[in-house]
Amino acid sequence: MCSEAKHISRCVFFAAVLSASLYSCSIIEVRDGCPCNVFVDLSSQSVAANDSVCVNVNGVAVRDYNMTVVPFQNYPEGVSLPIKDRQMAAVSVFPAELGKYNSQGSFYVTSGMDFPPLYAHFSLCETNETQAFVKAEMHKHYCRVSIHFVSSDLSRYALAVKSTYCGYNADGSLVEGGFHYRLRLDANGDTAFNLPRQGDASLMMEITGGVAGRREFALGSLLKQHGYDWTAEDLEDVSLTLDFAASKLVVSSVSWETPIVLDITV
Repeated sequence: MCSEAKHISRCVFFAAVLSASLYSCSIIEVRDGCPCNVFVDLSSQSVAANDSVCVNVNGVAVRDYNMTVVPFQNYPEGVSLPIKDRQMAAVSVFPAELGKYNSQGSFYVTSGMDFPPLYAHFSLCETNETQAFVKAEMHKHYCRVSIHFVSSDLSRYALAVKSTYCGYNADGSLVEGGFHYRLRLDANGDTAFNLPRQGDASLMMEITGGVAGRREFALGSLLKQHGYDWTAEDLEDVSLTLDFAASKLVVSSVSWETPIVLDITV
């Protein structure tokens, strides 16, 4: 009888040990091997402008990635995603409708594509505890460049832009890659394109056709010289007027008191 009781006690003891090992992340204090649950608050009005958002969490030191799409009705409760990296994680949130540009939390286009009108959240958060909190605030991460091209014969000209930056990593740092986009002028000589943030002044505009054959304008240098801020939380839009008949290039932005007028040689 006594030996039977001891046998039962041993079974209960080993069952308790096994249970503790299975659920150690919630019972014991040493939790280095457990994931960190990153809670992303989606209650901001900047998020509410979207029908659904894609939420991404990337490990920085440890290769790990978790993503989910959250519909509008679930914004008030937020979302929690586990990540194995117990040092740092990158969190990105952007409209789910732009999901085709998503590559494990990074957001970029390939050469030949226009950049989409991106409102997004990018941040880093510490994950050294079992819980982390991020408040998602979405900002304007693109510059809309509108161009008015003045010419008596628009059909003679073709325009393109090129840059060395094509998007964002999951933490918001810039993705370096070939950005090259050909523009189409309408009957009035108007066209437009979008740019992601630029890390230097390498942005160029190409014009082919006419007497000049082929010309390039250092648009990045021009914007830099006149104080365009690529680090602003919300990027401003820019307007250009190219008048070959008057040999003028006019550049304007909301924050500039007066447009910039430059002489050009055709």
